[in-house]
Amino acid sequence: MFQGGTTMDDSRPANSPEQGLALLLCLMALSLFSLLGLSMAINASTALRIGDNFEAQSRARYAAMAGLAHARGLLRGLRFSALLAGPDGTHDAVPAYLALARSHSFRNPVDWPLARSLDLADPYPQLLGLPDDGLIHDTGTAPGAEPPWVPLGGLVLPGLSPAAPPEGTYARYFVKVTDNNGESSEVSADPGDSPFVDGDGTIIIRSLGLARTLVESVGPDRRWNSVSVFEARFRRSSTFDLEAALVLLGTDVMPSGSELFEGVPFVIDGGASNPGIGTADLDPGDGMAVAQRVLDGVAVDQRAMIRGGSLAPSIQEIGGTLRSHPDKSLLFDPGHLEGFLRRTAPRCADNLFSGSVVWGAGIAPDLGFHDPGAPSWDRRQRPRMTFVDGDLTVAGAVSGAGMLVVSGRMVVTGGLAFDGIVLVLGEGNLSVGGPSTEIRGGVLVGNLPGYSGSSGVARLTFGDGARLTFDRDMIRLGLSLLPALQVSFREITATMDP
Repeated sequence: MFQGGTTMDDSRPANSPEQGLALLLCLMALSLFSLLGLSMAINASTALRIGDNFEAQSRARYAAMAGLAHARGLLRGLRFSALLAGPDGTHDAVPAYLALARSHSFRNPVDWPLARSLDLADPYPQLLGLPDDGLIHDTGTAPGAEPPWVPLGGLVLPGLSPAAPPEGTYARYFVKVTDNNGESSEVSADPGDSPFVDGDGTIIIRSLGLARTLVESVGPDRRWNSVSVFEARFRRSSTFDLEAALVLLGTDVMPSGSELFEGVPFVIDGGASNPGIGTADLDPGDGMAVAQRVLDGVAVDQRAMIRGGSLAPSIQEIGGTLRSHPDKSLLFDPGHLEGFLRRTAPRCADNLFSGSVVWGAGIAPDLGFHDPGAPSWDRRQRPRMTFVDGDLTVAGAVSGAGMLVVSGRMVVTGGLAFDGIVLVLGEGNLSVGGPSTEIRGGVLVGNLPGYSGSSGVARLTFGDGARLTFDRDMIRLGLSLLPALQVSFREITATMDP
């Protein structure tokens, strides 16, 4: 049928159901593909963030561990109390700050919120005004004379360029030293429990590692960095923290010269609480009482010269006391002592000699310096460790401070002035004399059975005006030159700090 020149098909309506269904299916397919695309975009973005966070957290952990390893290597020879006060040698003494310094959160080199938003390219503007307490520095220099070895702004992780652009991903570590306040060993040695005085030779080091990650905002806070914190506890080895002015270690004691003790006067003084001479019998079951052997070698007119703990002569067997101490019991382990002579002493020595050595006025090495007018931990002290792997003869005016280790025979004919600890360990043969010879600290004479053919018999001759005075601070001054022992390690999270 024709109407107005237009052909009409009455068999199909103008808006058929098939056309509406097709449109709906198209819209549904379009929506499905849009959702699928959005899901893939979200998954890709999430995967990117997960990957970036994992990489940044790994970098932060490696940075924190690198900082802890760096700090451990720097501790040798540093006075712990001087470290606590920082490079400027001072600290805020107001009660509020001292209370803060005793808290766990004070151990962090940088607060957690600040660490997350710190600009790693240039952190100093954000750290301006923070105290330098606990920064690792050369404790032997005058306050402020040298910059800290690990500065307030931290150090860039080795192998990563500090010149990386702000949007780059790299890492820094920050290190801080604090005291173990509140613990019984610390309080007994430091009754005031000052957070800036080390009493027990134990410190806590935290290393904080930061690495750039994708910027995220949570409310007003912005997160620029992944943060990782590790904490380790270090203490001085007390194996050689002697309990007498003169400690004799061996299966027996015999004279190095004609007598154990020669002439009058000489002085071996253990002070108010310690014996003048302490014996440590390596074989107490052999029927030979080493302390009695030493006592038999003291003449009547020499008894008052060996004093300590209100006794004269002050000679005691201290083996039981040493064996009950975890560190000092190692004095009875020949393998440990031989390892000290073969490995530790050569690696730590500032002065190392092999074979027979003779020192006199003007021909001795720099054995260190101690200022008796300043505390043993003061930065003016400059102790040094000297190891003579052989025999040593001191024939003239020689002075020093720190630690002196001799594996062979040591003979002093006069003129030795030494503050610290003297270890005649190995052959264990010591002969000391001369009115100008004075040692403040402690002396250990130990014969190690089997060491270079040694029999286990320690040999000693002491007299002719020489003076030995027990001084715990001087002993620990020398022990500070040995590597600190790491006794604990843990990872810290933000929820662990109160």
